[in-house]
Amino acid sequence: MISDRGNSILPIQKEETLLVEKKAKKYKKLFEKVAVNRNPVAINGKNYYQIVYMNRQGETKGGAIISPKEEVESEVHDIHFTLSVYNALILSFYDGGIERANVPDKYFTLPLRMMEESSSTELEEGKEKIARLYELHLEHKRVFQETLARMRSTFVVTASDLKYVMETAAALDLVHFEMLEIMTRDIPVIKDWVERMKLSGLWKQLDRETQRFYEYMIKDIHVTKKNLSTKPPLVGSTKEEVMANKLKVSWEHNEKMEKNYRKRLRWPKPW
Repeated sequence: MISDRGNSILPIQKEETLLVEKKAKKYKKLFEKVAVNRNPVAINGKNYYQIVYMNRQGETKGGAIISPKEEVESEVHDIHFTLSVYNALILSFYDGGIERANVPDKYFTLPLRMMEESSSTELEEGKEKIARLYELHLEHKRVFQETLARMRSTFVVTASDLKYVMETAAALDLVHFEMLEIMTRDIPVIKDWVERMKLSGLWKQLDRETQRFYEYMIKDIHVTKKNLSTKPPLVGSTKEEVMANKLKVSWEHNEKMEKNYRKRLRWPKPW
């Protein structure tokens, strides 16, 4: 099984992953599946791929780092951080960002257009919050699509690729953090806006999907609050300081994650 998230792969990439998958079966246990992550890291003219062993339920039970050529343990030690953390981040990036990137623009553009055409000043506060949510939504979608395109065009991963993904993930996390703040702190404003939209007759002009978007935003505030509570507080007095501290926390988290991945390796032996 070649893990490529549905993307086309280069002929050499396919050839290498099939060979690596065959070699990886040496460390497979009964009833396990073998997955080969599509992006290797190169060292001394060799590409090393990350292998994941999964049970029938899709749970990860172990791992290995395999090359189509002869493996050297010291080389794996040198490249393991870049390889394992990059693969973990792109999986998290895709699974965590695809749903938000696919939120329809109309949830924001329809009510904003209606309010532009309305002379009511009572809708202004709600309009400001929705306009800001739309800006953040567009920023998330733009960065997500640009990063996804770069990931899909990348074959052999380098330290600069890892740095790019870490910075992008941190930037999108800040975008998401602000969205969650608006969807918790400013829910009274959104709730009041919905009522005023109904009184003005504009609410019934929205399609049912857009209405439900705001109804669920209000209804599920406890879920949003819980989600926001899992985020570490932002530290810094400027955007640059906040980003620097965010990256520091991310780096520390990734170091712990990489050490945990080492413990589950079947080849080479954990170090």
